[in-house]
Amino acid sequence: MPLKLPKNLPAIVIPDSVTQIEKLAFFGCERLLSVEIPNSVTSLGSKAFSKCAELKKIKLSAALN
Repeated sequence: MPLKLPKNLPAIVIPDSVTQIEKLAFFGCERLLSVEIPNSVTSLGSKAFSKCAELKKIKLSAALN
C-alpha cells in the first residue's frame, strides 16, 4: 500500500531505513518546501516530487548524485 502523506507538510527528513523512494511518492504535497534524502536511498522513482510547487530545496543522497 502506498504511503499517504498530508498535503500540508513543510519539510520531510527521510529516515536512514529507507532505501528507495517510489514514483509519485510525494505527489501533490503542495506546501512542501524541503526534503532531505539520506545516503541509504539508492533509487528515486519518476515524478516523485511532481506537483510540489513550493519545493525549494532537496538534499540528495550521495548515492543519487
